[in-house]
Amino acid sequence: MTSKIRCCGAILLVVSIILVVLSPFSAKAGAFNVNKKKAIMEVDSFLQIKTTGSSGKIKWSSSDKSVATVSKKGKITAKAEGSCVIYAKDGSDICSVQVKVEDSNKEEKADTKKADKSETTLKPSTVYNENGITITADKYTHEYSKSSLKLTIQNNRSDDITYSANSVIINGFSFTYTNYGTLYSGKKASMQVDFYDSDLEYAHVNVIEEYKIPLSISSKDGDSLFKCTVNVKTSAYETGTGSYEFSGSEAYNKDGLRIVLLKSKNPSLKHPFGVFVENNTDQDMFVSFSNLYYNDELIASIVSGFNVLAHTKYAGEQSFFLYGDIGIDQLEKVDLELYIQPKRNDGWVSSADVIISDLVSITYT
Repeated sequence: MTSKIRCCGAILLVVSIILVVLSPFSAKAGAFNVNKKKAIMEVDSFLQIKTTGSSGKIKWSSSDKSVATVSKKGKITAKAEGSCVIYAKDGSDICSVQVKVEDSNKEEKADTKKADKSETTLKPSTVYNENGITITADKYTHEYSKSSLKLTIQNNRSDDITYSANSVIINGFSFTYTNYGTLYSGKKASMQVDFYDSDLEYAHVNVIEEYKIPLSISSKDGDSLFKCTVNVKTSAYETGTGSYEFSGSEAYNKDGLRIVLLKSKNPSLKHPFGVFVENNTDQDMFVSFSNLYYNDELIASIVSGFNVLAHTKYAGEQSFFLYGDIGIDQLEKVDLELYIQPKRNDGWVSSADVIISDLVSITYT
């Protein structure tokens, strides 16, 4: 009886020793783990993997580093679209994370690479969201214009408003642009900003990088509420103007204003000359012309003008066509009367405010 008890006791002692020896390994095998088994990531995003039950230094690795990499501390970086496995090794124990990397901008990037001169690479976006007004920008297809922009104005205010714009700035050059309307509470309105290649040709703008559009917002009764500037950046949109050669004749350079008349001998141009104005003053200006002479002959008593905003430049062709039998090869001289007026706070100009009045000329010989 006693021998049997001693035998059983010995057996129990051996089993206990075996359990004591084996239990740490069994506990470790079940305890070491990662907090994620699967993960869906976006290209260029990060994900920190956490572990539990580790008994020492963990070694991390990726089955495909071109898809995703992992740091020594378990931080995953998504590199490119695809799938891979991230491994965490603790001694003889290994845990894995199935990673799928997606690229939601893949189609947009492909469109950008394929973009040609007929479309902008502008991404639809909100460009203004203050004072109860939300403005979004998007590209706009126009039959005659390649460099078109569409703005959608949403009136979130409780009152009706009016909006107006009289200039647009492209790459620092201001151009006359007129758009206005009434916008009722809770309603939307669209503004299309259309440009032709010829409008940008004299400015040598063949890649549009940024639009800026100053807007005036007033109450329906005409009381000014606030002013804002809409900024829209594009992704190197080519206008297709190509190269253009011209020479200039400085007509005025004083008190922060510089005016150069630009002449062309390009037979393909219907308009024989343009104008460059640099406004370095703190005030918006209105530049206008009257009484056009070709070769000392009065062609027309006309009025043509444009806005040049403060601290911007203007360069563009003027709508003065060649008349009669005079071709661009026969044009020797152009004379016209030049007027410059500062714009008032309400956006209007008055003949009483003319600060420059002069006869300016371009010689073609």
